Amino acid sequence: MANYKNRKNKLIALLMASLMATTALALTACDNEDTSDSSGSSSSTTEPAVDTSRIKNGSFEYFTSSDTTLIATSVNNWSNAANVAPSGQASTSQTASGIVNTDEDAWTDLTTPSGHAFATEAEAKANWDKLSANDKLKFVEDWKANDDNDDRKLTDLDFYDSAKDDYNIEYEDVPSCENPGTHYATADDKNSHVLMIHNTYDNRGTAQKYTASSDIVLAAGTAAELSMWVKTSDLTYADNKTGETQDVIGLRGAYISITQQIGSVSLDNVYVKNIDTEAINPDGENNGWVKYTFYLNGCSYSESTFKVVLGLGLSGGSNRMEYVSGYAFFDDVTCTTMRSSQ
Repeated sequence: MANYKNRKNKLIALLMASLMATTALALTACDNEDTSDSSGSSSSTTEPAVDTSRIKNGSFEYFTSSDTTLIATSVNNWSNAANVAPSGQASTSQTASGIVNTDEDAWTDLTTPSGHAFATEAEAKANWDKLSANDKLKFVEDWKANDDNDDRKLTDLDFYDSAKDDYNIEYEDVPSCENPGTHYATADDKNSHVLMIHNTYDNRGTAQKYTASSDIVLAAGTAAELSMWVKTSDLTYADNKTGETQDVIGLRGAYISITQQIGSVSLDNVYVKNIDTEAINPDGENNGWVKYTFYLNGCSYSESTFKVVLGLGLSGGSNRMEYVSGYAFFDDVTCTTMRSSQ
């Protein structure tokens, strides 16, 4: 992997509706704790060591895992939901989202056939220990689909080991995009897990989001810096007139939203939307990832609370104007408190 320059996009404006490549954004807020963020390192086992980050699990290395977890669909300290608009809720994606491992071996096992035969039960049994997870998911899908009575159970296969092979996803959930990697120069630099949002619903796509459970509470006169890395892939949408699938080309995409509350008053959300990193970063610096940085300026009279939302596609119900298909990846959501906003 080539050496990549560190690229920082700064956002300036309270409300942003369009995609920005290099901007700066100041938001009103404040802080009652003076701590710095650290994404930290951890294993992918069940509930690893205590996460001391300001944004809990902003590194996406904390999740419940087992030998059969291929995509960690339950993301610690983040909640997943379809986008909601005045016209209703967006359709639930037909494919799984969650934390994925971008380590080369893990990604290959998930997404790539091994090359060994498994079309028949005899072939699958002979090669089972050599098959990739991708092969096994495909075999199970085809094996069940070819059952005239629709009553096949995996326990009917004497070579199927439920302790190792009872995966938490199905074949249709397997990502078809290239390995997103991480924004680090080499795989050994930092952790390999990232958050993946995968939208699939017919050819029009849909809209979904992850909301951080961690509130950023800022006291009067203080400030904070909030940043995260984003990468998108294979973004398309259905043309409203013809229904044909078209490339996004910056018209739709991922988004970052920051909700704001001062005291008991909720302010308008701040959005940076239509993020299409393939259009922003065509040269692939930082492995195609783009960094977004927000500066949160504390108000002078009251404590304020912020919450971070990461999404792919907007709108809901009958309003499908910003629905999108494809992938959005997020990593290293960090927040560092500054002493004063003055």
